[in-house]
Amino acid sequence: MAVEVYNGDTDPFVYVEHCTQHWEIEGLRSDLWVNKFIHNLGPIPQDWYLHEETRRQTRDWKTLQTQFCEDLSFLGKSESVQVSLLAALTAHWSRPETK
Repeated sequence: MAVEVYNGDTDPFVYVEHCTQHWEIEGLRSDLWVNKFIHNLGPIPQDWYLHEETRRQTRDWKTLQTQFCEDLSFLGKSESVQVSLLAALTAHWSRPETK
């Protein structure tokens, strides 16, 4: 059985916990969880993941799950929050990295 796709409708903390439990029960090695995670994300969370990947923030599960929960915890709050957050994230992701 596969993990359902995450579109931002639910609490990201709960979703990450669900993925972790599911993959532990499935017997999937924890070093593969990061690679499996992107395949369970809807369009907005997947864009977030791809951005994090370009910043090399998807190397390990602990870092990825922390960032995911912090960055996407507002998605499911309301439609106006989603629209505003998406616009802000898109603008942020479009900026060139500064060093």
